[in-house]
Amino acid sequence: MSGMSKVKSSNISEVGYNKDKKILVIRFTSNKLYGYLDVPQNIVADFVAADSLGKFFGGNIKNNYITQTIEESELLSYLGSPAKPRKNINYPEAMMAAADIAKNFRGAAAFF
Repeated sequence: MSGMSKVKSSNISEVGYNKDKKILVIRFTSNKLYGYLDVPQNIVADFVAADSLGKFFGGNIKNNYITQTIEESELLSYLGSPAKPRKNINYPEAMMAAADIAKNFRGAAAFF
């Protein structure tokens, strides 16, 4: 996953993940960006598939990983270059499908 993806949450507006560096980036509704280091891919898949992103974040990510504040100008250095979108893909539907797969197949690297 390159770049940030919008999510439905009252506190979190976007998430991104660099699977090579194992960095989870979260943009909160306050527009603040934070990077969480050494987050395994399966935790990120479970996070984006969770019924409540806020509850999952609070119980499984917050205070469990080294956290860095990220400036907007640093975002690409954390996530890498954004992928060029492919034609004829409905990204929100693709994200929901990936989340459903991750929810049904815990432990599988279905999301990223």
